[in-house]
Amino acid sequence: MRTITKRLLSLVLTLAMLLSLGLTVQAVNTAVTVTLKGRALELEAPAYIDGQDRAQVPVSIGPQLGLTYQQKEGEVTFVKGEASLTFRDGSKEAGGMTMDTAADLSGEVGYVPLTYLAQFFDFQVAWNGVTRTAAVTSTAAEEETAVTKLPQLVY
Repeated sequence: MRTITKRLLSLVLTLAMLLSLGLTVQAVNTAVTVTLKGRALELEAPAYIDGQDRAQVPVSIGPQLGLTYQQKEGEVTFVKGEASLTFRDGSKEAGGMTMDTAADLSGEVGYVPLTYLAQFFDFQVAWNGVTRTAAVTSTAAEEETAVTKLPQLVY
């Protein structure tokens, strides 16, 4: 009987150690990189994946995306040209969009869901789970406009 108890205790301890090792490895790999047109953005605070599996980025990302922003108690508004998008702390609605996650503007650094911010301002976001990178790119229409504005070459 003691042999069975010792073996069972040994098995339980081994499983507990393996589980804790797995959780430690997972916690170390929580960094999220955000790139724009292939270049890593420098963020004032790290981006993270929230409980809804959405990348949350600090509101200060705005200027790096060509957006201006104004933050006041419990809300932040991003502007590009005539378009504006306001996120409110804890709300799952912004700019007429119903989101599956919410902005977190309650702390010292405010965070907004990257996907919804990008979609509203005509960016695309691709997620690479292996490298934990959210790659932001311009839409095809914006890129075409940029190409058509190039000077004509004369041969």
